[in-house]
Amino acid sequence: MGMESSQILITGIGGLGCIWAARAHQRGAGASLLMLDADDRFPDVEDAHIIRLGHTLDALGCAALPPLAEQRMRGLATRTRPFLEQAELVIIVAGLGGGTGTGASHEFARQAKLHGATVLSIAALPFDHQPTRKKIAQAEIKRLEHHSDVCVQLSLDRLARQARDRGKDWSMGSEWGEDLIDG
Repeated sequence: MGMESSQILITGIGGLGCIWAARAHQRGAGASLLMLDADDRFPDVEDAHIIRLGHTLDALGCAALPPLAEQRMRGLATRTRPFLEQAELVIIVAGLGGGTGTGASHEFARQAKLHGATVLSIAALPFDHQPTRKKIAQAEIKRLEHHSDVCVQLSLDRLARQARDRGKDWSMGSEWGEDLIDG
């Protein structure tokens, strides 16, 4: 017996995570979609559930502060509970190296595990020319791995190189991210 689509929750966390998760969902993944970000720049998806981690109406997000995003995510546990109680499989999509995706993704994974879900995390790691972001991502990836059943790390450098080799502009049409989520 297979899982019903309502038991699969694709969760985009942070800007890049929300974009990739929304695109995968629009391609017909058949799962529920939850987008978590600190600012109000969410992709326009008709049946998406949206939770803002921010407390103000500015677009500052979590200011590249993972502890701030983690604290805000922890404070929203009662709002995420209804989604996690129904999910058997939670797919988390996040870019690491900034604030929201880096700090909130492992906390959301922890919450999902507490509700008995299997957690598959897909984490995009910063480009090599972003040493500060790379350092932040490397420090936090272990926490995401700890709370995930499977954690896939995507090198943006490698993905961009492969896209260039195929003559594609990876930044405008990042189908490889959605393909990975779709399976």
